[in-house]
Amino acid sequence: MTEFAFSHGRMSKGIWSALWASLKFVIIPLALIMMLDFALMEVASGLGDVDPGLEAISKDLDTIMVRAIILGIPLVALAYFKGFYPRGSTSRLTFGLALVAGTMLWLWWITFGGRLDVVLADVGISLDTSALLGLFLLAIGLGALIFLAEWKDYRQDFLHPPEEGDMIDVVPATETEVPPTTATEELVADDEDANNDSEPGATDI
Repeated sequence: MTEFAFSHGRMSKGIWSALWASLKFVIIPLALIMMLDFALMEVASGLGDVDPGLEAISKDLDTIMVRAIILGIPLVALAYFKGFYPRGSTSRLTFGLALVAGTMLWLWWITFGGRLDVVLADVGISLDTSALLGLFLLAIGLGALIFLAEWKDYRQDFLHPPEEGDMIDVVPATETEVPPTTATEELVADDEDANNDSEPGATDI
């Protein structure tokens, strides 16, 4: 049986991982983009005339939204299988590394290949986003090292899981435990017995 067999995984953990990924890659980005697009529409309606810069940025936001959905759905699927398989398995490591690579591609794609500053320049905003994007990509790439370290730490636990026969039986303590008698106490007891023997006993009638 290979490590990619479904019998190794737990569906509940996979679902939780997929839900968290859907928030990060689909739901939250779409909500932010829709809010920003709505704000731009309000600004445009207040100006009366359609500003070419605002119209261009609105189209770019629509493009980002579509890209986030197209690449976000496969990331949710990868996150499901990453959480589905247990730690220490090669299957979890494979899907984890694929998720890291996909996340980097997702961020690179929705920022127009690191040229988000050109998009912002259409509305008169001068901002160099290449350095910031590089830091985000570096931070995401470090996730690969985390998956490798996790695989190494839990590898033996996955290959040799503890069985019931390997469990240590714990013997319950008795309610009352009599402390051991010391040599001094034994000598005192012998002296008391000798004194009791030397005393005259009562006469029988």
